[in-house]
Amino acid sequence: MLRLFALVMLLANAGYFAWSQGHLRPLGWGPVEQREPERLAQQLAPDKLRLDGATPPPAAPSPAPAAPPTEATTCLAVAGLSAEQASAVTAALTSADLDNSRWTLDESVLPERWIVYVGKFPSVDLLNRKKTELRSLRVEFRDVNAPALHPGLALGTYSTEAAAQTALQELGRAGVRSGKVTKEREEQRSVAVRLPALTDAERSRIEPLMLQAAGKPLAACP
Repeated sequence: MLRLFALVMLLANAGYFAWSQGHLRPLGWGPVEQREPERLAQQLAPDKLRLDGATPPPAAPSPAPAAPPTEATTCLAVAGLSAEQASAVTAALTSADLDNSRWTLDESVLPERWIVYVGKFPSVDLLNRKKTELRSLRVEFRDVNAPALHPGLALGTYSTEAAAQTALQELGRAGVRSGKVTKEREEQRSVAVRLPALTDAERSRIEPLMLQAAGKPLAACP
């Protein structure tokens, strides 16, 4: 009896499987198919459908814009100019359509210089005798090349007249009797025009103007 029941269940399962899969449809038996083709036809861009909260795929990175090549530049300057020369140079640069943001004016001051001076000697022989005397006193000296003071000797160089006078008194106590205080050089002011970023083409165009305005060529920045 148990075997018969098992056989009936097996046949029943096999029959249901065949019916559900549509194998008995030729005999008129089978499940009813649910089809709605008109709804499928009405879908808009189904490939773009995503669930709320879903993370969208990352966008492809945009290619970085190519940087334009930069032309090499050089820092150039013309130095040792008087105020009049510097004015002529900047006027030449302006006439060459070089904006004033492209250059700087740097002023420098060479201060006046005082010395304890011995001279002016009428002959080279007397100059050499004085040098021998100073060496015996262990006093340092140097030749003075300024035209108004040559041939002569400087026994010390100072930035102020007062400092030179103090040094003269000390030299007198050391045995120097013929010294005096004098100014070797007046204060000197000069201007440098600095062009920090010139291309080769700009240098070729501007350098003749520098020579014409100041009589000096462009040189590498110090």
